[in-house]
Amino acid sequence: HSLGTYSILKIENMRKFLVAAMASVIFLSCHKTTTLEPLIPKVGTKWVYRLKKFNAAGILQTTTNLTYTISAEQTMGPDKWFVITDSTGATVFVLNQKPDGLYQFQNSGAHLLCKDPALANDSYDTQNDGSDETFLVRAKDSTVTLPYGDLVIQSYEGQQGGVLKDIIWYNSTVWFAKKEVYVLNTFTGLNHVDTRLELVDLTY
Repeated sequence: HSLGTYSILKIENMRKFLVAAMASVIFLSCHKTTTLEPLIPKVGTKWVYRLKKFNAAGILQTTTNLTYTISAEQTMGPDKWFVITDSTGATVFVLNQKPDGLYQFQNSGAHLLCKDPALANDSYDTQNDGSDETFLVRAKDSTVTLPYGDLVIQSYEGQQGGVLKDIIWYNSTVWFAKKEVYVLNTFTGLNHVDTRLELVDLTY
């Protein structure tokens, strides 16, 4: 080869090397940015819910939005707990995600609220709203449609004295996706939904 041809070949090989090197850097950079940490509730996490209230006949009366925020993390007993407050600063839940599910702190102790992992028809006794309550896992890995979108959830049915009190739709990264509270109408003897929370927005 002539000197000119050799120089051209050398330049071409260098160009191919540089292109391959740049492609490798771009691939590694793209690959690195896709390894994201899982989103889980933490201090500052904010939920926006649609709150529906029903009358004694179970007929919808009002619909409003409310916001819950993890405002602090506190140590109580051996565990750290997230304090969840409403827009007025009042505490609505004190929660902690453990390996066997979502717990709430009340009556000076930790009580399992949403068992996870769980199987359909699993049953367990706990405390909720200051009283003893028995929960049954109604469904596992089902889908619920909310203003927030479709979520894969587990649902739990809570009873007090054999009467339906709560239904909770739970997701391990969202926590409460939907929640209904039931009350017994002592005049009619019928149990009906009193309030319903549905997730609208979530900011981690």
